[in-house]
Amino acid sequence: MKKITAICLMLLSFNSLANTALPNNRHVSVSGSAQVKAKPDLAMINLEVKSQQKTSLAAKQEIDKKVNQFLAGLERFKLTSEDVSASQLSTAPVIQYLDNGEQRVAGYRADRNLKITLNNIDQVSELINFALSIEIDQVNHIEFKSSKAKLYQQQASALAVQDATEKGQALAKAFSASLGKIYSINSEIQAPQFQYGQNRAMLEDGLYITASKQVEGHYLPETLTFSATVYAVFDLNVPL
Repeated sequence: MKKITAICLMLLSFNSLANTALPNNRHVSVSGSAQVKAKPDLAMINLEVKSQQKTSLAAKQEIDKKVNQFLAGLERFKLTSEDVSASQLSTAPVIQYLDNGEQRVAGYRADRNLKITLNNIDQVSELINFALSIEIDQVNHIEFKSSKAKLYQQQASALAVQDATEKGQALAKAFSASLGKIYSINSEIQAPQFQYGQNRAMLEDGLYITASKQVEGHYLPETLTFSATVYAVFDLNVPL
């Protein structure tokens, strides 16, 4: 009986983290964690188109021209309209503050965001070069993903359950007991983490890339990491 009590005391911290209800009978609380690593096969690219002109209409028209040029050139990347989304166009006056304290409208600024899902990550650099060639102003963000993300997350969860079960069995065995039925289980799933590399020339501005860059950028996606943690409470079978 003292041995069983010791198990509960040693593992009390797991219960507070998991906020898991405990049974009145003998039990053991454990946590299990796992990671699954995978290569990305999708790239989410966020572009921003900007224009500043004397009138808001002129700024809008320039934005429309750039966006239409961009959309017309996407066929070579085997992209469809479903792979591209565009935000609403926004316009605002550009206010200039004069030395005498007065203000005047110096023009109008318009901007619009484009989000592209690229199914061939080897074309990331080529797509960015194309965007810059038609004066798409800014690359805001590049995120690598997997089309099998759901499968990899399920695998991570299954491995975390296996890890928790093996820990419970090892603890029970160490105290001359055996693991009983599962009483409760809580899961904690983390968003997949990704990493990627670029050549040094492209890193000078991070993800802000200007058309003046003449050196080809090589995007080197490394891995996606899918993580899962489970908190489990098992009954204990204790020999009489």
